[in-house]
Amino acid sequence: MRSKARKHTGETLLDHMQAFGRDDIETVMVDLTTPDGVLWRSGAVIPAAPAPGEELGYLTHHRVFACLSGDCGLQEITPQRVSKEEQMRRQSHVEESNRRLDDGSERFETVIIGGGQAGLSVGHHLKRRDLPFVILDANEGIGDSWRKRWDSLRLFTPARYSGLQGWPFPAPAVSFPTKDEMADYLEAYAARFDLPVRTGVAVDGLSREADRYVVASGDRRFEAEHVVVATGANQVPKVPSFADELHSSIVQLHSSQYRHPSQLQDGAVLVVGAGNSGAEIAFEVSRTHPTYLSGKPSGQLPVRHGPAMARFVFPVIRFVGHHVLTLRSPIGRKAQPKFISHGAPLIRVKLKDLAAAGVEQVPRTVGMEDGRPTLEDGRVLDVSNVI
Repeated sequence: MRSKARKHTGETLLDHMQAFGRDDIETVMVDLTTPDGVLWRSGAVIPAAPAPGEELGYLTHHRVFACLSGDCGLQEITPQRVSKEEQMRRQSHVEESNRRLDDGSERFETVIIGGGQAGLSVGHHLKRRDLPFVILDANEGIGDSWRKRWDSLRLFTPARYSGLQGWPFPAPAVSFPTKDEMADYLEAYAARFDLPVRTGVAVDGLSREADRYVVASGDRRFEAEHVVVATGANQVPKVPSFADELHSSIVQLHSSQYRHPSQLQDGAVLVVGAGNSGAEIAFEVSRTHPTYLSGKPSGQLPVRHGPAMARFVFPVIRFVGHHVLTLRSPIGRKAQPKFISHGAPLIRVKLKDLAAAGVEQVPRTVGMEDGRPTLEDGRVLDVSNVI
């Protein structure tokens, strides 16, 4: 099965790239392995480690697949009419393949870890093939990973390219859905195709035992012949170690905790990190607070984000990603290290937008002095909030 997955997902460096509204989940790499035997996983190169008992994020095998975009490129199967006897045989096969073992473990032919765009897309393809599977998701509800983001978040990708296989996104083609509309779409998608999603199941281990994999969630075990890792990128908030030295009077939030400017107290705000999340949050809070944005962006798209860009520019970007920046071309291989080592360029909120809003761009934050943030140029900022 791995050969099929590589055949259909490993053709391009930026194949099925999705810019879903956060700088830390925009660039999606779907080529499973490179000639050097490494696993692509959401813009990061992870060494292949087929030994049993390895951590979830570092385990790859001929039946473990990484799928992080909305369309994993699984081979298309034309729906076929089947007889009633064949349907009963398939149902019997499903019930035989998905059963509880004597030790309390549950056995499935395929376990998909993650119920976001990638996991649901894979589930849709498996369902069409009548292959038994289960989708495990840590959130309490389908789409909650989107609902938990800040209130004003919108997708960077136009609705035309934001739907999954089998059901276009129900919005005008060149509009940019809100994060809640995306969450509702994913929930409705799972219901529409009757996908077996188990929510509230946080996977904390993946190991190999004999001829199958064991997926662990606390004291629960799921055995599987195949595993699809579709967890997405950056699941753990990245906070510098010196953040603990920030004075207790200063409000400190990670971007994953930020929802609205009302969470902040009066006074200046320092936003640490000049990626898309940082830029959009800084732009928003600047309406009510003096705001600093710390860091240097990796670049910015030279065109204004909006309906015109969605209609005329985005298709060109997709074409370049699908047909020019591929691992088969010299230019694609040359660009590969940059794509996996740099953040995405600013897409919607650009530097001139930030400047016009009164946001002051400052150097990187490198430490603390007397409980206040210290910049790379030696300045110490007197702020009341840090995001």
